[in-house]
Formats: sequence, structure tokens, C-alpha cells
Amino acid sequence: MEVNAAYERITGLTRAQTVGKTATQLGIWANLAESDALLAHATQRGTASEFFVHINARDRQVIAATVNAATFEARGERFLIALLRDVTEARQAAQAAQALQESEARFAKLFDQSPMPMGYSSNADDFFSTQWNGSWFSTFGFDPATAQGKSGLDLGIWVDPPARAKWLERSIRGEDISNAEIQFRRANGELRWVAVSSRTFIEPLRTLVLFTYFDITERRLAQEEILKLNTDLEARVATRTLALEGANRELTETLDTLKAAKNQFVQPEKLAALGALVAGVAHELNTPIGNGLTVATSIDFRITEFMQLMESGMKRSDLQAFLVDTRQAADILTRNLTRAATLVSSFKPLVVDQTSSQRRTFVLSTLVSEILLTLNPSLRKTACTVTNATNADVSMDSFPGPLGQVLTHLINNAIVHTQARTGTNIQHHGCEHREATSWGVTYQQILQVDATDC
Repeated sequence: MEVNAAYERITGLTRAQTVGKTATQLGIWANLAESDALLAHATQRGTASEFFVHINARDRQVIAATVNAATFEARGERFLIALLRDVTEARQAAQAAQALQESEARFAKLFDQSPMPMGYSSNADDFFSTQWNGSWFSTFGFDPATAQGKSGLDLGIWVDPPARAKWLERSIRGEDISNAEIQFRRANGELRWVAVSSRTFIEPLRTLVLFTYFDITERRLAQEEILKLNTDLEARVATRTLALEGANRELTETLDTLKAAKNQFVQPEKLAALGALVAGVAHELNTPIGNGLTVATSIDFRITEFMQLMESGMKRSDLQAFLVDTRQAADILTRNLTRAATLVSSFKPLVVDQTSSQRRTFVLSTLVSEILLTLNPSLRKTACTVTNATNADVSMDSFPGPLGQVLTHLINNAIVHTQARTGTNIQHHGCEHREATSWGVTYQQILQVDATDC
């Protein structure tokens, strides 16, 4: 029947286009079920109050609206007058507010139930108060009933309060801080190292700073222990290196002395055997001494690398690799030094025996083994092997020097005669079972010397 100017502005339809047609014909209703319900309600009750509908507005844009309607009779006819109000923006604002409330509720729930100690402040109160989650109270030992809402400065957790001001200033500027290592104080006064991270969120009505705390005290203590261990280890390695170098020098001097003794002892018949003995021992000593010098040089190189790692930053794997290398080097040095010491110990009584021909008590099998040890360099150049079959329980009171010279000559002569008979390049083993044509006896019989034969 009639529309006003506001109708024309909202729907985009003029009065001339509208009067004489129904709203359905004009396509105003976005949902015909809503129009049917509105007309039925108004017809039955005579009024309709704040009835929510959707209509097609200007440019076919669907808007939300509320309708207040009433029916009345005039001139025998029944009329309906309706007042429509656009509530689209109001509903959107309400929905946004509801969504914000739901979002904040979810945030609050996640924040409080997070296993990570957390807190947040905002510029709404100039960052004077802080909200803490349950994990934070468990970590720092404060009572939520009295500590909730108080700042870390008020609670006295900052060991260095000026650092808080600088940290908060950086966060307010929007700077993201990650894993800043700061010392904090728990409620019982215990000091703990904590890695603090913060993120800044700028919202329409406030600026929010969220921060997390991760206790790294045990890690810091472990790092300090590792640094201390490194310092002690470096000192021990330096001491051990000096000791090994001293031992190597002593062994080198011993080797030089043995070589000099060889040159002095290689004289007429009596000292010929001693010269061979010295040469054998010197040859045997070359290997452990050379190994010792090589390992000592390697240790020195690894220490230089280790010191460089200490300056540039060292990982736990680097320390473990250094410890493994040092332990292996120490084992190698110990074995070689022990081997050299054994050779020197064996050589000393042999020298005395060869030069003095003194009578003393000795174990026969030990003497034979020591003599064979000095002959190993010569034996390795041949295809012959020597078997020591003497009884380990035989103890003698005799002259070990002349006995050693006799055994040395017998073995050397046996090798010479075997090579003369079979050729200089012997390709088979088992020479101890071949006959020596010069003597008419087997090498095995020569070497199987017991107390009665001596």
C-alpha cells in the first residue's frame, strides 16, 4: 500500500516499483520461510515483536533485520504495518564479540593448562600486573592465591631488576626474544638459570607480551662441570705428555747407549756374541720407541686441535672424541713402553753375563727365551723356527754368559749350514727337524738342553 524513503534507500526499490506488489513478488525476502512465519505470527496474534528475518537489500546484498509489525482494521479491511530495522552491523559486532570471548576462553584454557611455565602482561595497566599459569607456580613455588596478578618484579624473582626493564622495553617495541639465559629466584630463595622467550601481540585495544620460562639450571651446571673437566683434563694430558716425552727420551738414550755398546763390544771372538745381542735388542726396541714417538706427536696435534675447539666452541661429541683418542693413545704408549722396558730388563742381565762370565743361579727356560728374543731379527730373515722345549722348573747354579754364547753359536751355525745345504732362499719351514751334516745331530736335539747336558 505504501513505503517510506528509508525503504527505498535500503532495498534500492522506488515507491513506484513497489506499491501494488507483494514483497514476495518484489523478491525482498531472502528466506520465504521467515516471511511465512512472520505473517502467520502477526495474523494470529495481531502483533510481531523483534522478529528476525533476512532480506535482499540494495545490490542484492542480504542483510539481517528485525521486524516489529501490527495488524489493524479500517473501512472494513485488515491492514498490516511493519517497521524494519537493519541489524547487520550490530549482529556482526555481537558475533565478533562472541568469537573474541570464545577465543580468549580457549587461550585462557590453553595458557593455564600448558606444561611450559608462562606469563603475560599488557599495556592496559602499563605492564604492572602479570597473569601466570599453573606450571609457572609449580616451577617457581609461589602460591597462586597471593601471587596471581603480581609482576615478577613485585614477587622478587629477578636477581637483576634493571635487566627486566631492558628486556620489557625490547618486548614492547615488538622485538621477539628467544632463549635469553637469565637467573631467577624461586619463592624459597633458590637461584635458578632460566631460558626466557617472549612474543608481542598487538591487538585493537591492547598490546600483549607473552613470555615462557624453561629451567636450564642442570644444563648450566653440566656445562660448567665440562669446562672444569676440560681444564683438568688438559692439565693431566700436559703432565702425561711431559712424562711420556721424558720416558721416550730415556728410551732413546738407552737405545743410543745400546748402539754405542754394540760398537764397543763388537771385538774379537769373546765379544762377538754380545754385538749380535745388542743389535737384536736395538732392533726390537726400534718398534716400541718409534710407536711411542709417533703417538706422542699425535697427542700434541690433538691437544692443539682441542684448544682451538675450546676457543671456537666445542660440542659434547668433540670432547668425547678427544677422550677416546687420548685413552687409545695412552693404551698404545703403555703397551710400547712396557714392551721396551721388558726388553731393557732382559738385556741388562744378558750384558752382565756376556761380559763378566760370573756364576749365578738362574732359570734355564728364562735364559733361553731371552737369548732367542735377541736372535729374532736374524731368524725372521730365514725360513727357520726355533722351539724352546726346556723345562720351566729347571733352576741352575752355573755360568749363564758362556752358556748363552754357546747357544747363540749353535743356532747361528745351524742356520748357516742349512742355508748352505738347501740354498740361500729357503721356502719351507720346519728346519729344526732337518739334520745338520756337520754334526750328525738334529737341531731339535741341539736345542733340547736340560740340566744334565749342561
